[in-house]
Amino acid sequence: MYTVFFDLDHTLISTVSGRELACSAIRKGYVKPAEIFRNAFTYFLYKINLIDPQTMAEKMIGWTRGISDITIDDLCSETTANRLIPSIYKEAVNEIEFHRRNNARIVILSASILQVCNFFAEKTGADDIICTVLESKEGFLTGKTAGRLCFGEEKKVRLRDYCYKNNIKISESFYYGDSITDLPVFLFVGHPVCINPSGKLKKTAVARGWKIHKWLS
Repeated sequence: MYTVFFDLDHTLISTVSGRELACSAIRKGYVKPAEIFRNAFTYFLYKINLIDPQTMAEKMIGWTRGISDITIDDLCSETTANRLIPSIYKEAVNEIEFHRRNNARIVILSASILQVCNFFAEKTGADDIICTVLESKEGFLTGKTAGRLCFGEEKKVRLRDYCYKNNIKISESFYYGDSITDLPVFLFVGHPVCINPSGKLKKTAVARGWKIHKWLS
């Protein structure tokens, strides 16, 4: 048996789960206008390279502060059903089925939050999930993560620890992803597969001879 790790945003699906979730929260009035402006400014700082991706991502989940566990569960359920599931790449489903036929273990490895990833694990039949967990106290979210955000270098650390714990050969493992922020993971696994890469990742993939797939939404 070998293991195949799949990113979620722009890999299994054509959209960004966190953005869709935030938009749903805005429509329902869960997010205050001031929080929207703060997030827009944070993203602007990230785009002009004044803050790193990890800091940007951590700040962007601040809108969840004060939302109850029940509310976030319902919001994730509705958003996933209406916005995210319809955006699953057909090619991603075919790829999972291919690896399944070869007796592979399927793992979702994503910066997306647990509530969203749980739905995709059910939908795709994934065996396990490695993702971001939101911190909750007394039934309400704090606007922070429980532990580090599953992003960038942390993704590689989580994958490495998972492989060691489950006696998985990293050299035989696959990782499907789309972003240059996943470079630590691409460099770590035996079989990196780039989905619709652009810019730096595409250049790196071509130079290293990694597989590149063009999936259509």
